[in-house]
Amino acid sequence: IMTDQDNSRAIARAEKKIDRSRQFILQKECFFSTVLMRLKVEMDEHSTMSTDGSTWRWGWRFVDEASQYKVNFVNLHERAHEALFHCTRLLKLKDKKLGNIAADHVVNIMITRMGLTQQFSDENFRKLDRDWVVNCLPFKNPSYKMPEDGVMDCKFAGMTLEEVYDILAKEADEQEARERPCEEGKEGSEGEGSEGEGSESDE
Repeated sequence: IMTDQDNSRAIARAEKKIDRSRQFILQKECFFSTVLMRLKVEMDEHSTMSTDGSTWRWGWRFVDEASQYKVNFVNLHERAHEALFHCTRLLKLKDKKLGNIAADHVVNIMITRMGLTQQFSDENFRKLDRDWVVNCLPFKNPSYKMPEDGVMDCKFAGMTLEEVYDILAKEADEQEARERPCEEGKEGSEGEGSEGEGSESDE
């Protein structure tokens, strides 16, 4: 059980990580350094990091427990969402949850490619395996390496949020269609079996 003093120390450590993260972005990716300046900043205990277009929210417990490299990546990730106006564009999509996933694919691919020492065309990057990219290719700095819990399918390289969303939505519909006949067939088989059993009893 953490005491108030323990929490205060954790918050202080987290604030230092956020400051170092800002310095990293200012030095390495200065375009993104001012993106969140117009937003209100809120810190709480249980958030990770997020932005809704008006507020940048970060959780001190998440930041304290994460590595500095992960904090740098996630901070840059949120700034990229804001720079690409993803919060506004998500409002036009029917499935907001799927839209968030599509936006994460776009941003994670972008940050990963920014950090690679070797550059790939969109076409060539789409052929790569996500785990091979993250674990085998050399990066300029570990802060560009996507955390293990991030989503990134290389086939979406060079695509917009809307393009990735359309593909994910189509794949979800196709998966649902493949599962539906199996369920209907199962129900039909059970019904036929009941009728057959009834016929034998009549005999």
